[in-house]
Amino acid sequence: MCEALDLVEQFFEKAQSDGSLFLDPALDIFHAPIAAKQQLFADWRKYTFEKDTRLSPDGSKPHLLYKLARDELLQPTDATKIRTRAKTIEYLEVQCAAALRKMHDPKLALADKLTSQDGANSIGKQAQAHADTQGCSASNDALAESVFGTFDHMPILRYLDGGRLCCGSGRPLQDPGVRRQCYATEEEQRG
Repeated sequence: MCEALDLVEQFFEKAQSDGSLFLDPALDIFHAPIAAKQQLFADWRKYTFEKDTRLSPDGSKPHLLYKLARDELLQPTDATKIRTRAKTIEYLEVQCAAALRKMHDPKLALADKLTSQDGANSIGKQAQAHADTQGCSASNDALAESVFGTFDHMPILRYLDGGRLCCGSGRPLQDPGVRRQCYATEEEQRG
């Protein structure tokens, strides 16, 4: 992630004085440097731009959604978009400058991740740690899913009685009589 932030920062440094860089059809900030190292990212990019489709409003024709959006941004066909291109470029320059101010603000966590800001967690200072942890699962999905999966089954387990579901009544738990039976003490069940 820090490597990607460094790439974005470097691009914004250039684009704050030339917003037309955003409208260059050859622009690809991440693909070459990141996709070469991260096959899953390369696969995602390929899927997004070459396979991810949406149906036309009448449902008859699939369209490559991101390709259409990118093509319209880079080579607009709409007259209004063509007339406002200069204003769009100016706006992009202003936004890049604002983003860089935020990225460099030492009170925010982003500065800590940037090599240019000598951030403690930047790729420049953590290159070895990054290399050592490549291929590791950096999310807690497996743990969370196993824990939540366990708790998802807890209500069912509460109603088990000697291996029989629904206190052996065979009736659904939504039946109020069954719920009373499941929560009843042994004396109450004997009558």
